[in-house]
Amino acid sequence: MPQLSLYIDEETLEKIKSSAAAEKLSVSKLVTRILSRSLSSAWTPEFLATYGAITDPSFVEPTEIAMMQDLPRAEFSPLSHPAQGGDPAFGRMTEGEI
Repeated sequence: MPQLSLYIDEETLEKIKSSAAAEKLSVSKLVTRILSRSLSSAWTPEFLATYGAITDPSFVEPTEIAMMQDLPRAEFSPLSHPAQGGDPAFGRMTEGEI
């Protein structure tokens, strides 16, 4: 099996060693697992093969609407959020009411 050498800072190395010990793996096996996962595709070949499989002519990508045509949004303020002590049914609290 090929070998790889690399330079790494002490803090990162300690994190790797700690994670490897927690998972009862060697540093080499842990790093191999991390690299393999990060370099593999999240999508299986079967999923990717479905691209373009729908031939229904009504199945089309909708045109994007301009932001100004979107519905108006309610203003959000942490002062009006119930978790922050406000009651949105009765309006926003002021800084002095907190």
